Amino acid sequence: KTDATAISIFPPTLDELNRYDVLIIGDCDPNHKKLQNRLKDIKNYVTGEDDKGRKSAKPGGGLLFIAGAFHNPHHYKGTPLADVIPVEPLQNNPPPEVPKKDPLRPELTQSGKMNPIFRFSPNDGENTGIWHRLQPMYWNSSRYRIKPLAEVLAVHPSEKAMDKRGNQDDRHPLVVQHFPGTGRCMF
Repeated sequence: KTDATAISIFPPTLDELNRYDVLIIGDCDPNHKKLQNRLKDIKNYVTGEDDKGRKSAKPGGGLLFIAGAFHNPHHYKGTPLADVIPVEPLQNNPPPEVPKKDPLRPELTQSGKMNPIFRFSPNDGENTGIWHRLQPMYWNSSRYRIKPLAEVLAVHPSEKAMDKRGNQDDRHPLVVQHFPGTGRCMF
């Protein structure tokens, strides 16, 4: 209600959805009436395909998934968005929510330190200082692994990953991105 650029009704067609640069999906139920018949359009929006699976004239858009204790990412398993989300849930339902007693501060990977989304200053020292002054977290999602071509940008400071790949950090990934089709998707 306070953001003039936010819309309250989901764009009814893929053509209208393609007018936007980024779509943010929080802890939304994929079976909600506003989303359930739109998941394929969202997938096509990200991959840059039309509704018949052909490459669209418009490059793919950006999609940000924000983890939640009720639906995201676990209830997206087996939906069209499972093809574009950069993590793979290991179970259909989210694990029970267990708030942390002690706050945690995600740690940036080398890729994360270079990613523009985490660059608050061109100076590395200033950037690190800003990062450490941000509010800590008291919860994070779990029971998922990253997809093979995904890139981890931030990890849990101490929790181990469910599945370690190659020479990657063995800590639990908290921010992950990849590029399905011609778009970008981040979790």
